[in-house]
Amino acid sequence: MDQPANRTIEIHRAASGKDLMEAMYFAEMDEVQMRGLTRLVEADYATGYVIRVLFSSEALGISLTYSWFKQGFPLPRHSHSADCLYYIVSGEIHYGSEILMAGDCMSVPAGALYTFETGPDGVEFLEFRKAARYDISYQTTEKVWARQVEQTKAHAAA
Repeated sequence: MDQPANRTIEIHRAASGKDLMEAMYFAEMDEVQMRGLTRLVEADYATGYVIRVLFSSEALGISLTYSWFKQGFPLPRHSHSADCLYYIVSGEIHYGSEILMAGDCMSVPAGALYTFETGPDGVEFLEFRKAARYDISYQTTEKVWARQVEQTKAHAAA
């Protein structure tokens, strides 16, 4: 079977992974979202995760991202402009009453709002997306932002 001329096999090395912001951009934020995100950053939120875009292809319209989050890490309620499939490599994601562990998957359609927290050992997962670039749109209340800031501070030493 022949492939179209504009599509070729691509190899991407883990060492050449890119920063998440090369694939994702922030949608417009209201003041509540901006304040909440700013407070999380000030609480040293960025030391609680590693995110690397391992593969992104405009020609194929897909991306693969590696993510690690430390224990008790709260992910603010948000949505993306592209469908996503999470594959849990190790640790746990607590999504409502569901606990996802190694080998489990979770699909998140574009536009769906979601949040999760990590388990006692954190979590490591792969994100497969039907887009090379996509946005993130936060939709969290002041009360929830405050709780997540406190969680971040409480787990800072982990």
